[in-house]
Amino acid sequence: MHHPLTTIVSLALALCLAGCGNSNLENPKTYQKALQESLDEDELETKQVGEEKLLCKRDDQTPYTGWFVARWNEESIRILAHYRNGRKDGPFFQYNEWLAEQEKGHYKNGNKDGFWTEWDLSGATLQEGHYKNGKKDGIWTQLDEDDNESQITYMNGEKVGP
Repeated sequence: MHHPLTTIVSLALALCLAGCGNSNLENPKTYQKALQESLDEDELETKQVGEEKLLCKRDDQTPYTGWFVARWNEESIRILAHYRNGRKDGPFFQYNEWLAEQEKGHYKNGNKDGFWTEWDLSGATLQEGHYKNGKKDGIWTQLDEDDNESQITYMNGEKVGP
């Protein structure tokens, strides 16, 4: 069972996803379309382009824009992510080997940005909160090893309060 904030997470993610070409992947048709348009990890590779390492098609130096999929096997998705100009930019979904959500959120220009959630193998929310420019920012809700929930405040990636 997901944490009570899951509804808020879903709404925030839907708004977040709407910013990436109206890609609301909560909609099964949109999700299937993203899968159909995606390139498999075997078709892409990270290459040095100028001073950066960017995702490109194997036969091309042009930074990749589009959906990326990595799979556990032929039918099971491990990662579904959107790239723009070779960097993660847009929705990001990661699934564990049992096909349950492990992590989801949004990237902006290669950095985590916006609301993120991470789950353990049982489906319990391990942590959730906002990233800004790749750094935790604001109030994060986390579970400790004894399943006790706590809130920690971050500013620019630094812990500033309980």
